[in-house]
Amino acid sequence: MNLNILDVTKMGKKMYWVAASMLMLAILFVATYTYLSKSITIIIDDEMRTAHTFKFKVSSLLEDEQIVIDEHDRISHEGNDWLQDGDIIVINKPFPVSITVTGKTETRYTTTMTVEEMLLYQGIELGPLDKVEPSRLNVVKENDQITITQVDREFEQTQVSIPYETVEKNDETLLEGQQRVEQAGKAGQMEVTVEKVYEDGELVVEKEIKQDVIEPMVSEIVVIGTLKPSILLSASSPDIMEIDKDGIKFGVKKVLENVTLTAYDAGAASTGKSEGDAGYGITYTGATVQAGHTIAVDPNVIPLGWWVYIEGYGFRKAEDIGSAIKGNKIDLYMDSYDQAKQFGKQTGFIVYVIGENKPL
Repeated sequence: MNLNILDVTKMGKKMYWVAASMLMLAILFVATYTYLSKSITIIIDDEMRTAHTFKFKVSSLLEDEQIVIDEHDRISHEGNDWLQDGDIIVINKPFPVSITVTGKTETRYTTTMTVEEMLLYQGIELGPLDKVEPSRLNVVKENDQITITQVDREFEQTQVSIPYETVEKNDETLLEGQQRVEQAGKAGQMEVTVEKVYEDGELVVEKEIKQDVIEPMVSEIVVIGTLKPSILLSASSPDIMEIDKDGIKFGVKKVLENVTLTAYDAGAASTGKSEGDAGYGITYTGATVQAGHTIAVDPNVIPLGWWVYIEGYGFRKAEDIGSAIKGNKIDLYMDSYDQAKQFGKQTGFIVYVIGENKPL
């Protein structure tokens, strides 16, 4: 074959354009591949892999990668989501756990998280007092048995009566065996608060936590007589002993121990009468009061008109009475209020009851 220079030149130009076209196609292919290809990271639980795909939808990629999504699986993207280069698709494969609430057990599927987070995700609300086993902060593991005990607490208020107490008070002016109510008792009212705790509807704790007194009770005061009955003395009563006082011997019909002595005068402070009033200075028996002579007594203990001997004060005659002179008490007459006030109240004396006649 004979080729001239012109033919060679034409052939060279043709081959150049073929090569250039192929290069352009290659560049276009690479550019298209680079543009359409996507690098996607897929994380399934703790495993991670990278997929390169020309697919546009998540569902298509999962199908190419032969990844089957179970009804309980949790995936970060929807199947119809468009894929973009660099996307990270996270798939969590749940595992079963048993959840028991108020005795009813159900199987639920979850992923790794705390008990509290899992229950919240499952739509199970916990009350502030509810008990959870295992603890709310424990990490859930496959086939865990989670028990929830619902705890409720309520407070109940009731009013109760406070019984009144009886206080006894001795009264030496009242005969032994006798008594009287000085102050009537009255029951009070109290509000009692009881806490009740229920677990799964069953009462497990009931305790009293507070008492508030609405109306206090009033104690009943009972006066108890301690005065021993006196043996009624008379002129015929025999002497029980004979003693010698101040050189004088005399018979004694009765001995009084631990006698209380007080003093009075004829004035208004003691008798309610003043000089010039009718009966001023006159005793209950009609005698005129005399200092060192007249005494007021309880007639049930010392007969009026009788003589007594008081240790430390000598002979005195029972001629008067007084509203406060009961039992083993004797009121000595004195000439002035100041003397009576200064005398005051003295105790612990022995008194000998003699009779109608003063010993000589």
